[in-house]
Amino acid sequence: MLSSFGIKKNPKLSILPKLLSRRAPSRQNPGKNTSQISPKTFPVGLFPWRREKLPRKHTPHSSQRHNTMRKSLWLFALLPLLTLRTFCASADEAEVKIDVVFRPLECAQRSKKGDLMNVHYDGFLQDGTQFYCSRSDKAGHPQWMVVGVGQVIRGLDAGMLDMCAGEKRKITVPPELAFGTQGKGKV
Repeated sequence: MLSSFGIKKNPKLSILPKLLSRRAPSRQNPGKNTSQISPKTFPVGLFPWRREKLPRKHTPHSSQRHNTMRKSLWLFALLPLLTLRTFCASADEAEVKIDVVFRPLECAQRSKKGDLMNVHYDGFLQDGTQFYCSRSDKAGHPQWMVVGVGQVIRGLDAGMLDMCAGEKRKITVPPELAFGTQGKGKV
């Protein structure tokens, strides 16, 4: 005789009728007993070929932790490059010597990267020779430029940051941050 589970009942084995007749807790309601027994409710040791799979532990935030860890690894991988870039940028700006000649008493807004400025400037070599004057070159009109985007030499870009309207500065730029070893024109 076959039971509803495909297990042949043997009267000699007294454990099977007892297991089949007892009430087992269901998976949906662990506190409730049900009258029907499913193969999943049998003890694992009774049927060694049937291993009960344990539910995989998945917390609601495990994927967020994985993404956070992935981002942290990228940050640590890129950190040396960012540090090197920051060090080089600060070394470049440290080489530019800025002397404030005149600063107005009221400074409502300071210049920052991307600001449009209207400036007069004169260019001198280290020996004092003048190679450029915006007053004589542009018919006395100041020159318009956007600060920090490379419209002028790098040293001048760095020297014009954080200026007030009407401020006058003497900016000394090393050759590496100007025209380099190849020069430009008479410079």
